[in-house]
Amino acid sequence: MSNVSLSKMKATTVETTDGKTVITLYKTPIVTFDDKQITLNHGGWRTSTTKSRMNQVSQIYDLGFTVYQSGYDWYINFKGKKYGFFHENTITLERGGRK
Repeated sequence: MSNVSLSKMKATTVETTDGKTVITLYKTPIVTFDDKQITLNHGGWRTSTTKSRMNQVSQIYDLGFTVYQSGYDWYINFKGKKYGFFHENTITLERGGRK
């Protein structure tokens, strides 16, 4: 786990309830995860801050995904697979693959 603390990052909150952790940037729950799945949500805010914060969450919690942009499209690398993430606000990744 990284030494970076999300609680020190502007407009970012972390809540864990019943084994589910939700990281919220402003009012958008950008990453929600538990031991079975990870849900990423840009909420229509496809900004460099949203993308950066998602990647920081992945690194801090060792979730294993990377969000990146090519042109105007967003993609996710997760467990050696590439997923498109540009026509929908959310994507859910199962710890064994995409849902």
